[in-house]
Amino acid sequence: MPANKHFGWSPNPEAVEAVMSQLRHPLLGPASESIKGSGAGTKALLWKNVEQLVGQYPVRTQSIGDCVSQGAATAVDVVKATSIQSGGPGIWRAETASEAIYGLSRVEVGQGELGRDDGSYGAWGAKAVKDYGTLVRERYGQHDLSVYSGELAREWGVDGLPDDLEPVAHEHLIREISLVETYEDVRDALANGYAVTIASMQGFREVRDDDGFLKPAGEWPHQMAVIGMDDEFERPGVLVMNSWGENWVSGPTRHNQPPGSFWVDADVLEKKILSDEDSWAFGDYEGWPAKTLNLRII
Repeated sequence: MPANKHFGWSPNPEAVEAVMSQLRHPLLGPASESIKGSGAGTKALLWKNVEQLVGQYPVRTQSIGDCVSQGAATAVDVVKATSIQSGGPGIWRAETASEAIYGLSRVEVGQGELGRDDGSYGAWGAKAVKDYGTLVRERYGQHDLSVYSGELAREWGVDGLPDDLEPVAHEHLIREISLVETYEDVRDALANGYAVTIASMQGFREVRDDDGFLKPAGEWPHQMAVIGMDDEFERPGVLVMNSWGENWVSGPTRHNQPPGSFWVDADVLEKKILSDEDSWAFGDYEGWPAKTLNLRII
């Protein structure tokens, strides 16, 4: 068991309902008629958009129970990179800073409800990036976010994002979030350049099978991110990026996936993860429009 195997999520249906009640499109399915079915029989290797911008995929290694912010930051990176690679506005500066999302989710969204205990909820992380925004790994005056710090995350998880950084974060919002309930929701979201965070109690083994998939096993109160999908393969599924570094998992891989990632079968995703009802699609445009993307980056 790796020393950096930290968790930091727990189910909170009330928090999910509270966030959903404030959204124009609380559920992706009813809100996404324009993209419904668009991922069938296709693949979307969206992490490769990040690689094209930075050279090597940035694998995260959490040191405290801040997995919600790690998964949310990973999803933001995929959305940003895919938008840029598709001709959208902006440039890539650096990967998204998880510490800011952690503080915003717990304090600005959660109003300090969790006190000094580690952790957050998927709904709070999603609302944080939508309503309060994001920062990247660079220095902002006296605040140095260039390298991940679990100590800083824990500090901001109690005190919130410093006031002088809130206007800066608000310039970089995810414009749309919606709860995902089915594999098809996730598949179609990825096919249109949207990333997904997944939070659940479902754990997995640590050795991938011949196709790069992990078999479900045990419990992980944990959030991760979906950064790719392959519905062309005889075994449909999604690629999940964890935040435990490169070496916690071993075994065969496909599509030159990043270290530390693994494939999850479609039925496992739907029945064992999405059923915990705290997994969210992140989009950059309101209304979940269909997009024309180059999804066959190899």
